[in-house]
Amino acid sequence: MRSRLRALRVAVPLVTISFLVALARPALAQSADTTPPQVAAPLEVRRERMRLTLDHAADQNSSHVLGGTIYTLLGGALVGLGAGFALEDKAKTDGSLARGVAVVGSVALGSYYLADGIHLIASGPTPEVLRWRRFQAAQQANAVDEVMLARFEGELSAEAEAAANRRRARGWVGVGLAAGGAGLVTLAATSHLKDEARHFSYAEGSVWLIAGTLESIWAFASTSSAEKNWNAYRDGMVPPAQSARFSIAPVVGPSSAFISATAAF
Repeated sequence: MRSRLRALRVAVPLVTISFLVALARPALAQSADTTPPQVAAPLEVRRERMRLTLDHAADQNSSHVLGGTIYTLLGGALVGLGAGFALEDKAKTDGSLARGVAVVGSVALGSYYLADGIHLIASGPTPEVLRWRRFQAAQQANAVDEVMLARFEGELSAEAEAAANRRRARGWVGVGLAAGGAGLVTLAATSHLKDEARHFSYAEGSVWLIAGTLESIWAFASTSSAEKNWNAYRDGMVPPAQSARFSIAPVVGPSSAFISATAAF
C-alpha cells in the first residue's frame, strides 16, 4: 500500500508537467496578429475608433493593483513558510541539508514574487493611461492627422506583440516552476528524507506545482488586453465603454494608517 502511494505521488507531478508542456506547445507558434488596420476607412472613423480603443485600454489598465496584490500574497506566503520552517525549534539533524535548500528556495522565490507585487501596487500611471493622455492632448490641439494616427497604430501593434511575448514567457516560467515543484514532491517520495524535511518538501513542492500550473494555464490559454485591444481596433470593432475597476491606496493620518479600497462598475 505504501509503495503504491509513493508511486502515485511520483506519477501525479509527472502527468501534470506533461499536460503543461502539451498545452504550451501550440503557443510556440502563436504571435500577435500585427496585420495593418483597415486603412480604407476614412480618417474620422479611424480617429474615433482609436479614441474609443485608447479610452477602453486606459480604463482597463488604470492600475495593476489586483495582480500586484495576488503576487504580494503569494510571495509573503512563500517567505513566511520558509522562515517559519527555518526558525522551528523541533529540527533534527537528519535531512538538515535538504531543509536548508528548501528554506533558501522558498525565501528566494517568495522574495521575487513579493518584490514584483509591491512594484505593481506602487507603480505610477500605466503606459495605457499615459498613451490615452497623449492622444487626448493631440486631439484637443487638432493634431491627429494621418501621420499622428499611424504613430498610435504602431504603438498598439508593437505593444500587442510585446504583450504576447511576455505572456508566453510567463507561461514557460510557470512550466518551470511547476517542474521544480514536481521535482520536490518526487524527491520527497523517493529519497531518504525524514519527518519535517519530508513534510516540508511535500508542502513546498505542492505550492510550486499548483502555482506554476495555474500561471502557465492562464498564460497559454488567455489573451492579454493589449492583444484584444489591437485586434478590436484592427478589425473595426468598438470596445466596451467601461469595465470594472478596482483600486487600492494607503491612507496615512496623524495617529493611524490604513488601506482604502474602492471598486467601480
